[in-house]
This record gives sequence, C-alpha cells and structure tokens, in this order.
Amino acid sequence: RTVKHLRAQELLISDKAQCQLNCLGLTQSSFERIFKDADLDVDFGASDVDGQCRTYLIEVEDERFSTFNVDDCDSLSTLLSIEAPNCACL
Repeated sequence: RTVKHLRAQELLISDKAQCQLNCLGLTQSSFERIFKDADLDVDFGASDVDGQCRTYLIEVEDERFSTFNVDDCDSLSTLLSIEAPNCACL
C-alpha cells in the first residue's frame, strides 16, 4: 500500500540522489522505471514515519543498488539518496 501511494505521487530527485544516479550510470528515467515497475519492499523498521513528512527506506533486488530513501511530503515523493557507497556525493 505504501509503495502504491508513493508511486502515485509526482517524483522529485534531490541533488544528492542525482549525483548518485550519475555515479551508478543511471538516468532519471531509468530510475523512474525501476521505481514504477520493480518489486519494491518498504523496510518500516529503518523508516522514519513519526513526523509530518515520512521517509521510507525502500529495498529492491536485481538492480545496481539495493536500497534507496524516499521522502513522502505534501503529495510529493522525493528520492533523497540511493545506496551508492563508492560514490562521493554529498
């Protein structure tokens, strides 16, 4: 249900996440395809759902990364960061 909700909103990409996408050799549209079509799982234990805006840790398999963080606020889903340990993005 959470993933369906996040997918239904407009997706924005933070500067840090864009840097990580570039480092991983992914475009915004290729990430959007993964976000819309891949089998995603929410790790609620590692998510922050107490505030007005909620930040979810999303897990994905068989991609160039295994987790990413999405902020859910004001009808927007914002990609905050992607697991990219070898990328020097701030």
